[in-house]
Amino acid sequence: MFFGEYTRHLDSKGRIMIPAEYREEIGDILYVVVGFDKNLMLLKPEDYNKFYRYISTLNFMDPDARTMRRLFMAKAKQLPLDASNRIRIPSDLLELIGFEPGTSVVLAGNGSYLEIWTEQRWAEFNHSLIEGDLSQERFAKFSIIFNDAPTDEDQPALF
Repeated sequence: MFFGEYTRHLDSKGRIMIPAEYREEIGDILYVVVGFDKNLMLLKPEDYNKFYRYISTLNFMDPDARTMRRLFMAKAKQLPLDASNRIRIPSDLLELIGFEPGTSVVLAGNGSYLEIWTEQRWAEFNHSLIEGDLSQERFAKFSIIFNDAPTDEDQPALF
């Protein structure tokens, strides 16, 4: 499971070192896809495959389904970890999202996947959390309970 946030240097070749806490769970390969919040998502192969199986069932006659397929299939890349436990983000994805090689980025854990954000966008997101509506009424629709929580098998999650 991925949690926490880590600031990492995006070197001139578009490489990012994966935090030591994640290395064992990741294995040798990650998939990168474009995220929904001007960021990138990193998925383990088994989770990308689950996502792929779901997306491939969407009706291709629906324009939103086609856009989603393009976003998560055409733009997806397989990223092997190198001997220094780094991944190299392809330049087309760096440019698309607005990442600048030679700057810092934030890796944010989200349970079964990681997100990569520019430091500025991550700071803006965190500021919006504090300034925004964090009331229990806003999140009540998720029916979050801490005792008798459903097991993984009970959850209709994609990954």
